[in-house]
Amino acid sequence: MTDLPMHIEIRNFIAFQIIEGKLKDGDKLYDKEFFISKFRVNPSYIERAYQQMIEDGFLQAKSDYYYLIVNDDIINTLIIEFANDFTNEFLDKMQRLGYDLTMSCNFLLARLNANG
Repeated sequence: MTDLPMHIEIRNFIAFQIIEGKLKDGDKLYDKEFFISKFRVNPSYIERAYQQMIEDGFLQAKSDYYYLIVNDDIINTLIIEFANDFTNEFLDKMQRLGYDLTMSCNFLLARLNANG
């Protein structure tokens, strides 16, 4: 992936855990110390990540902690978001190699056929 702001990297880490089924609706989000240790960041980045996840609709702040909101709509939205990002990144990199859209699609089809 491209270089992303740290709060987005944290947000994406949680989003992937939701997609993979590791985090479920109503789960308590990891505490700040977890993120500080895993990402080696200042707590302000974690607060920004929390705010981003709230804005994106999959985190809720309650009086005692942050809890995940996970349902099929949220999962599908995240999957589409990442699929679009990965596709755009792939096509951008293929273009840098001199491949246009048709050539890139043909390359993928050839790989699919070769890999069965």
